[in-house]
Amino acid sequence: MKHFNLVPAAAFLAVALLGASAANGAPYFADPNPASLGSVSVSADRVSVGGTVTVSYDVTDPDGVASVSPEVIDCDPATAGADSAPTGYQSSADTAKSFGITYDSTSRPGRRWLAALTVRDRAGYVTTFYDESYARAKGLTGVPTADFSKVTWVVDEAGADPNPASLGSVSVSADRVSVGGTVTVSYDVTDPDGVASVSPEVIDCDPATAGADSAPTGYQSSADTAKSFGITYDSTSRPGRRWLAALTVRDRAGYVTTFYDESYARAKGLTGVPTADFSKVTWEIVSPDQAPVYKELDTASRVYFRGSGTGLRFRFDGPFEQFSYLAVDGAAVDPSNYSVKSGSTVIELSPAYLAALPTGSHDLKVFYRDGGTATTSFAISGKPESSSEQDTGKGNVKPSERASVLENGPALARTGDCTGFTIVSMLIAAAALLAASALLKRHFGA
Repeated sequence: MKHFNLVPAAAFLAVALLGASAANGAPYFADPNPASLGSVSVSADRVSVGGTVTVSYDVTDPDGVASVSPEVIDCDPATAGADSAPTGYQSSADTAKSFGITYDSTSRPGRRWLAALTVRDRAGYVTTFYDESYARAKGLTGVPTADFSKVTWVVDEAGADPNPASLGSVSVSADRVSVGGTVTVSYDVTDPDGVASVSPEVIDCDPATAGADSAPTGYQSSADTAKSFGITYDSTSRPGRRWLAALTVRDRAGYVTTFYDESYARAKGLTGVPTADFSKVTWEIVSPDQAPVYKELDTASRVYFRGSGTGLRFRFDGPFEQFSYLAVDGAAVDPSNYSVKSGSTVIELSPAYLAALPTGSHDLKVFYRDGGTATTSFAISGKPESSSEQDTGKGNVKPSERASVLENGPALARTGDCTGFTIVSMLIAAAALLAASALLKRHFGA
């Protein structure tokens, strides 16, 4: 059984689901193998904060069921007016038997009814079964209907959180970010019931001047993000400054606490809500040509010789606290294959990683969270480094010498022909044997 929380776009989703059909509610294209619906039931008559109601149903489709999504309304379906729209819960997997809806303290109390049930099959066809009374009230004709009158439940009023969340310091990782860059909002959040998720809400105008029609962008976290939340921007992100307007904390008991920026709360007329000073939690999205380009501080060419127990070290003037990741030849490198430390940014590739790379030249690119980058190159030699180079520290090869080194390996010093030395050594050994034999004969008289 899968449980799903209501997402901010749920209302829009419901309109999209019901609107993807002809004017009378029927689909534009008839399903040659339509779905069939048996019994429908709900697991409980009431649900409180943190609780889940499960809508169960018997759904079949000759083409296979891809997903089943309930559409829930907060008024009696028989009296649903033209402006009443259900909340659609989009399933993300095969939910052919049941669908769980979990409520938190932001859920408006009151009764809920099942207005429709949308089935998507694996061939791409969609069938929506409407509650009979809801279809009549909305003037939907020629659509599949069923009696959902008993599929109803009450959401209890949440009340105040008995163990509210607490918020400490809040900061942002960078003042500027560009395409492909990430800003990380870091915070100190605690909750006696445990933190389930923390979601920032970002606004694109000064919170102190936010008008009635200004709405922040909420980022829905999918896991425990009690310490930080990263926001990555792409080429569709509108340039300009961003501010943190609010921070929403969900605990594991189902309660939600939203901390608002002080100036934003005043501008919006919000009273009796938790507030904090987020005035310094701001950043700017800039075009790629405005993103910083960091330099390599140690510019000597680098070559790794197979068999060497030492990796390659690089140093860049980019800020260490902004380091994000690095790539070699366009592919991101697993953090287990390198170390990074401050000073400004010092990176060392491990010998094991380097040994696995093909012989030749390679490009290295460092990515920072402020959108900045740094680039350099290095080489892998197919032969081990000579002892003479190890002793003299000539591990860094001049660019003019790199091709020769890569092709032939490091040159070994010639010591000359050893044939004459070998003959002399043999003659000395023979003379020593003859002298020893003469001494033995005189001593023993033999």
